[in-house]
Amino acid sequence: MIRMSSQDGLLVVEGPSDARFWRAPGRAACDLVIADGKSNVVKCIERLDAKRVEGVLGVVDDDYASLKRLIRGSENAPESENLVTTEVRDLECLLWRSSAFETVLAEYGDPSKIAAVERTFRVDIRTRVVSLALVFGGLRCAAQVFDLDIDVSAIKIPQFLHRKTWTLDIEGLWSAVVGEDKSIKQSIKQKLLSCCTSELRSVDPWLVIRGHDVTEIMRLGLKNRFGDRQRRAGADKISTVLRTSFRSSELRSTRLWMNICNWQDRNPGFSVVVP
Repeated sequence: MIRMSSQDGLLVVEGPSDARFWRAPGRAACDLVIADGKSNVVKCIERLDAKRVEGVLGVVDDDYASLKRLIRGSENAPESENLVTTEVRDLECLLWRSSAFETVLAEYGDPSKIAAVERTFRVDIRTRVVSLALVFGGLRCAAQVFDLDIDVSAIKIPQFLHRKTWTLDIEGLWSAVVGEDKSIKQSIKQKLLSCCTSELRSVDPWLVIRGHDVTEIMRLGLKNRFGDRQRRAGADKISTVLRTSFRSSELRSTRLWMNICNWQDRNPGFSVVVP
């Protein structure tokens, strides 16, 4: 870890993409440490808490933790006052939920193709992307929150999102994550339907959706259905535009930012974000 003076704050983040986000102008006002994963951030903060080291704040993705608390009561409560968590599933979701979505669409989309897709599905691109991402996110959530016995490693979005129609091969996806045994498939399907129609009915979809899934769905959509052929965009380019076009005003209105500011108030003299 970077050596600090007595009044230097420090942010500990999960990975390189998180560090790139916080290093953008108007965000972090301190050094950052990349911990290589959420569990490492948590362990780092736990060790520093035990040694009573001040001025270090960990920032982690929610990763269904809030849903687990909602469904299971007090289980998985926040580990430390020196940890803050995104109010959506992950930081990437925070960006896609914002107006940066429309910036990516304007940068790489073809207006006439976008209009054609929206006429086909009778919803705007954002709504269509969210509905697709909810299918994949719902399966991931079912495995982690409700302990359903499904193989989330089998979720390969390009394999199940039809290139030309931009529709899902639901049956193929279902067979991949559950298997071919009909009785098992029916049993798990009933459990999944029960989860979706009860506990998850009123939940913010951005707590269920995985940000990387949205990026992949957008990449495939831009490549095959509504992108400008003169401006091809891979996942890295999309992520860069998404990250850099996220407005400071939108960041400062998030619960994440407010929790960071509250942490600074509790730790006077240690600044980790720009005033």
